[in-house]
Amino acid sequence: MGNQTDKIRVSAGEDLLAFIPHMVGYWPNRSIVCIGMSGKRLRATMRLDLPAEDYSEVHRFAEIAASQLSSDPDADGCLIAIFGSEDWIDPKHVPHAQTYSALRMAFAEFELPVRDAWFVGPDHWRSLECTDAGCCPWPGKDNSSIRESFVNTEFIYRGSMVRESPAEQIQGLIAVTDEGFAASVLAAGDEYREPLARRGLGEEQMAVTLGAWEYSLQPLAQNT
Repeated sequence: MGNQTDKIRVSAGEDLLAFIPHMVGYWPNRSIVCIGMSGKRLRATMRLDLPAEDYSEVHRFAEIAASQLSSDPDADGCLIAIFGSEDWIDPKHVPHAQTYSALRMAFAEFELPVRDAWFVGPDHWRSLECTDAGCCPWPGKDNSSIRESFVNTEFIYRGSMVRESPAEQIQGLIAVTDEGFAASVLAAGDEYREPLARRGLGEEQMAVTLGAWEYSLQPLAQNT
């Protein structure tokens, strides 16, 4: 993180959650985001795909996550945000409880205790540490509080924008905008499609590709 980011003061949960999309570049979906901390300062941000709730190797998953974040020698704690596909409606059913428990244990073993954690659904977010409806009413705070937070406003003021997810960006880049041109390209390849299907795939294609790589790398080998 740059110095400019470090100077943004975060305090409430919505401020910390607003920090995440700007660091990742998009609003996470089905993700776990872990943020290292050094005292009260935020350090490295790491995003991981959220494993299925019945994932059998969740402890190994948590160990890898903790080992990666612990590579920062200045980190002495961490924050966790789980972005799920549904809101947390049932107080008795903690979403992804097994994964969260495994993460807490793994981070503790790497001397990075979890200082706070949240679950973020499509519409609401709430603390994973508080199930008291008295102080944290269900289903939680509206996600608009994240987008309207001081931190999100500050990032936008500084020129940071939250974009679509990588999958959505790729779909936008490869989407056909000129159907007539796409059809002409498809038709132009008709005469080559059958010969390639017979001779251009499988072992022959692999051999040609490896041969091209070998030919290209020869000058590099001669110069070393």
